[in-house]
Amino acid sequence: MLKNQLNENKLNSEQNNILTLDKLSIIICAILIFVMGKFQLADLIGIKRPIQIILIIPIFAYTISRIPNSRFSTISNPLFLLSILLVIFNIIYNRELIALSQYIITALAIFTILTVSNRNILIGVKWIVSLTAFFSILAISQLFLCLIFPDLINKVQSTDFQLIKLFGLMTNDVYTILGMKIGRIHSFLAEPSLVVVHFLFPAVLALFLNNKYWAYCASAILLFCFLTLSASFYLCLIFIAFYWLSVSFINHKYILFYAPIILFALVIFNLEKFDDLLTISSNIGTDSEFLNKTSSLNIRGKSIIIAFQEARQSYFGSSFKVISPLPILINIMLSAGYIGIICFMLFLYQLNNKINIILLKFKNRFTFQQIGTAFFFGVLSIVFVFNDYGALYYAGLTLFAFIYRLVSI
Repeated sequence: MLKNQLNENKLNSEQNNILTLDKLSIIICAILIFVMGKFQLADLIGIKRPIQIILIIPIFAYTISRIPNSRFSTISNPLFLLSILLVIFNIIYNRELIALSQYIITALAIFTILTVSNRNILIGVKWIVSLTAFFSILAISQLFLCLIFPDLINKVQSTDFQLIKLFGLMTNDVYTILGMKIGRIHSFLAEPSLVVVHFLFPAVLALFLNNKYWAYCASAILLFCFLTLSASFYLCLIFIAFYWLSVSFINHKYILFYAPIILFALVIFNLEKFDDLLTISSNIGTDSEFLNKTSSLNIRGKSIIIAFQEARQSYFGSSFKVISPLPILINIMLSAGYIGIICFMLFLYQLNNKINIILLKFKNRFTFQQIGTAFFFGVLSIVFVFNDYGALYYAGLTLFAFIYRLVSI
């Protein structure tokens, strides 16, 4: 019996070391999160387009090989249907080759994530978390180097290539906190606020792995998010506190799905009070320079008002050009019409049910998955209420798919 067990373990080890097409494809799906969209490492090196073309080949080959044998549950998955709708409506309204290619790659990646084995999903998730933690530690190291050697801030912020930029990028802002000059780190993201999707979603994945090692990775990611001085991250913490307070009185299965929708409705119904929010932001900013978001709120708030007026009439999508980031539901209405909203809400409902099964399973003891659920609620609330931060593009949609598969295991 012992000999059979040893042989089985050896066979499993050999299988883990074999790089099959499905394993390669899921690893590439993970890597593309840090190549596509607004993660600018490949742009900095100057290899973004070539590497995208090379990486997409295995995913395309895998999709072609699996489509004939794919299950109806995969084809009918609401998230996959949404990705197809985004491709179709982009062809109808925008006809922009770059955007269209991004949506096609996203649809192929989601199909891959939905069809590979559970073992390969775990491999993909661990790649995402490991890479995100690695970039987080690089950016944190950069910040401390700049604290020790303040002159490095100018090198990071310069337009010329500097070796210190391989740790990450900084905005042109420099804040004085406790007498120290601090630059705003944001790894290789286009702006600090993008940590909501590109870093907090991987932190959620790390916590859902429910393991101490991956929880340490999540801690590194969250520390980086805190040090970006992103108001979106701090607002996310407020929503997380709201979640923990609410679960004491209301069943979590109702909070996770319905609360973000209610919060979005409250924002839409109170758009006329937008000027009051600007006044509050201005008052806060008098004491904390980096918390003064009046200009940002003014631009984004007015964009929400204009876009919502167009979106509510866009039953089948719209050619409306988005000039500023928007809440995800408005973006979906503009990009995929009301049928896109239905697909996305069905997906969230299914995801909500799967997370609830996990929480009920460990109801009587504390787990990292409970913390992960709280952070997932915080991210959902942000993208519903204020800004989708790329949640409707490759990084966001594929991370949604990874979370869906991970909680289904």
